[in-house]
Amino acid sequence: MDNAKEKFLASLQSSTSRVYATLLFTQALDSPAARLAGEEVQSLFANARLNRCFVVKETTTRVSDFSLGNYTETKLVMPYNTGALGEGGISYFPRMRGGWRALQDAGLLSETLEDPRRQRDQTIIDVFCSLPSYAPFLVKDRLQTKGIQADEAYFAITPQEYEAVRSFINQRFDKMVQTLIPPNAPDRAARVEKLVHKLWFLDDMDSLGDIAKAFSIPPDQTFEVFYGWKGISYFEYEYVRIKQRLMDLVTWLAGESEPMDYVPKESRKSYDADRDAVAKGMVYATRIIHSLLQQYNDSFDKLFVHQTGSADFVKFLLSANEKFWQLGENISKIEHALSVIDSYIERLDTRRFQFVHLTEILAAQKAVFALPERRPGDEDGAADDSGFITG
Repeated sequence: MDNAKEKFLASLQSSTSRVYATLLFTQALDSPAARLAGEEVQSLFANARLNRCFVVKETTTRVSDFSLGNYTETKLVMPYNTGALGEGGISYFPRMRGGWRALQDAGLLSETLEDPRRQRDQTIIDVFCSLPSYAPFLVKDRLQTKGIQADEAYFAITPQEYEAVRSFINQRFDKMVQTLIPPNAPDRAARVEKLVHKLWFLDDMDSLGDIAKAFSIPPDQTFEVFYGWKGISYFEYEYVRIKQRLMDLVTWLAGESEPMDYVPKESRKSYDADRDAVAKGMVYATRIIHSLLQQYNDSFDKLFVHQTGSADFVKFLLSANEKFWQLGENISKIEHALSVIDSYIERLDTRRFQFVHLTEILAAQKAVFALPERRPGDEDGAADDSGFITG
């Protein structure tokens, strides 16, 4: 198997916030046990073939994708053989030039723009493109704001977990609203509850007009700014869990990534370079996460806890969508790097590996942590007109 297919297989067999495994969710719902239950299933996509895809965040070096600080591209992978993912597949890039047309030509989207089935599927794909991470909470929350209903199995988050996240984020919203509404205001409790509700669902921008004005948010950016803040608050919650996982990655790189077998000198040099690249990528991602969360918490506390100034929080809030992307990308990179290791541990039933397996693991991790570079011809955002490549 060539290196590209090795990375393809490692990526898709690792269930992470960078890979939305529509195929695996659909197969679970279509299992004999699920059919025996006899419950009606609401598939995610209207087009049955799309329910066999993977949606993947792929690290990119394209300058044209840097406008929001996001260094990833979203691709839909249609496996050649759903029973043997290692055979590869065709990858479609919806946001690239010609991407939507390629999906249409492949019969994955209807040619009729007004077709409700196409509108549903295009909305779902747009949601996947608009998220920096496929963390179950974010996928469920964003699709709900678009009115997309599907079987709960597609979201992989329990109601208890969802409510725990919601409670944490609403505490942030509540703190802000409590500060903005005077203590002696009529019906204050009801007004606070209503505004927190509106901030959560983001389905009525007019009702948030006064808050947006208070923070100098342009009317046409209200949704993006508040959703970005909501996403940042989610990643603040998520990072508590990620911290221990991050230490697991440090431990693995420091000791357990040493090959169990003999490695020739010429191969060892290349291997050590790859391991160093992964370590540097991990450090780079961690620094970004720490910096952004510190900026957020310091500016939030300065305004809503100590009440010593609003300028820092307003500045942070106006760039919330960009910060949301940066946090999501870097947290999901750490999760993905760890899940690649986990998939090999599960498959081989060991934490120490032979050289051949370690090279596969590091190849996948190095691709995830790759830092953006400028390449000739990228400035105009040109892409292959077909909108897809063969994996």
